[in-house]
Amino acid sequence: MTLHRATHSGKSKPRLPLWLWIFYGFLVVVSLAAGAGFGILRGYEYNLPKIQSLEDFRPDVITDVYSDDNRVIGELFLERRIVVPFEEIPSYLQLAIVATEDDQFYHHSGIDYFSNVRAVYKDIMKMRLAEGASTITQQLARMLLGNYEKTPDRKIKELLIAWKIEKQYSKQQILTLYCNLHNMGPGVFGVAAAADYYFGKQLKDLTLEECAMIAGLPRNPTVYSPRLRPKAALQRRNFVLDRMASERMISPKLAAEAKARPQILKTPAPGGRDIAPHFLEWVRRSLAARYSTEEIWRKGLRVYTTLNIGMQNAAQQALREQLRRQDK
Repeated sequence: MTLHRATHSGKSKPRLPLWLWIFYGFLVVVSLAAGAGFGILRGYEYNLPKIQSLEDFRPDVITDVYSDDNRVIGELFLERRIVVPFEEIPSYLQLAIVATEDDQFYHHSGIDYFSNVRAVYKDIMKMRLAEGASTITQQLARMLLGNYEKTPDRKIKELLIAWKIEKQYSKQQILTLYCNLHNMGPGVFGVAAAADYYFGKQLKDLTLEECAMIAGLPRNPTVYSPRLRPKAALQRRNFVLDRMASERMISPKLAAEAKARPQILKTPAPGGRDIAPHFLEWVRRSLAARYSTEEIWRKGLRVYTTLNIGMQNAAQQALREQLRRQDK
């Protein structure tokens, strides 16, 4: 008898194709990356400053000292700032800021994704953090953070805060905060203080070209300062006017007329502010005996004195003449 070994002819399990393994691996990597990213963002969000602090924010304002006829003879301040509501910001100034800083301001949710991706690409190509792409809302977020270093950590926080600000505030409120908080020069903050410092004017009296000059300052108040670098400031002003024309906010003719006008800075009139620094120091000491340092330098007091500007000028002139006689 011949024995035959029994064999089982069964079908082997089918093997997954390579592309499907790659696809599954890709899904795992994406899931892990998404989870890690979500965890990191939650960590950032936990350490962000409260957006409600914008509602409670009370910026430093100027304490004005007046003469007996209600003219300002001196100021006490840490930051020269005049806070104004949205209604007092001229339309030309609003348009100039939007055209220059964020032409999509009224169309995005706080973040211009295309500009940010373009900036990241340029940073990668240059191998350094050189390109900026901050919207007006992102710049406001940066002021809230108080951090101006060009680091990925700061940028992530800035984006998250900008997104929250847009959810909580209207475009009008955001632009008003931006106009009141931004640095505009040496110790000068906000557009109203800039109008007073550079042109000796209230916001409502600014011309188109003056609005354009102020709108050009946030990029770099030192580089484009009309007092320190008048040529660079003039070029920046004209650039802002061109941007307004290209965005069809003003006509090319109106932009050309404004560009043709010279840049005239106003200086304080003689016998105005700081006419009597010794008297102002006496006023400061008198205030210090009655009020806190916080109230004097940050709360914007209005101090009325008995100083008469005409008599003060006469006294100073008499003193100078007598000193000249004694010197001879």
